[in-house]
This record gives sequence, C-alpha cells and structure tokens, in this order.
Amino acid sequence: MKLKVLVISVLMICLVSAIVLWNSKRVTGEDLLTAGREFGIGYTELKLKDNQLFVETKSSFFDETISGNYEIRNDTIFFEGYTNGTHTYAFGLIEKDLNERAVFNLYNENGVVETSLPIERNSYQD
Repeated sequence: MKLKVLVISVLMICLVSAIVLWNSKRVTGEDLLTAGREFGIGYTELKLKDNQLFVETKSSFFDETISGNYEIRNDTIFFEGYTNGTHTYAFGLIEKDLNERAVFNLYNENGVVETSLPIERNSYQD
C-alpha cells in the first residue's frame, strides 16, 4: 500500500512538473508591448508577446496570471477570451491620454474603455 502511494505521488509530481514546464515555455516569447499601473497596494501588468500570447499579471497579496491569444488587425489588437474576473476585454488600442502619454486602452465588446494602462515598452510603433 505504501509503495502504491509513493508511485502515485511520484507520477503526480512528474505530471505537475511537465505542465509547469510547458506553461513557462509558452509564455517565454519576446515582449513586444508592456503596459501596467499601480492600484492601491498592488500592480497590474499586461505583456503582449511576439508569439501572439498576452499575459496579464496582478500582484498584491496573491499573484494572479491570466493568459490567452491575441491578433493584430490594422491598429487594433483583438483578444480571444480575455476575462480577468472583473472585466471582459474584446480589443485594445494604443492611444494618448489627456497628458499626451501613450496608454493601452482595453475595450469591452460594446466599445467602452474598461481599463487604461500606461505603456512602459512598445516595439509595435516607432
């Protein structure tokens, strides 16, 4: 019985390690756009990778990561299933805020800005 538990434990560790390795390789593309902002005691950061993957990381008491795919059409970045618990984003645009700073505005399916993140790095535009 103890041997059975040991074998099952080892198999579970191997499976979890393989999943973690696959996920880490998936998110290791080059960052083409990085945008983020502080909120209260935390920070939200969104990265668009060169392999058409987006990764949103929220850091506060607990870290949370959301990832999915995106597609660029003209000047618009369309997301596939980008929901972070509070918002569902359909697309994003690189725009200027009232102070003429570059921001990445995230829109819902009705075309309303839900979130605006200051851009830290942008390889899409000169």
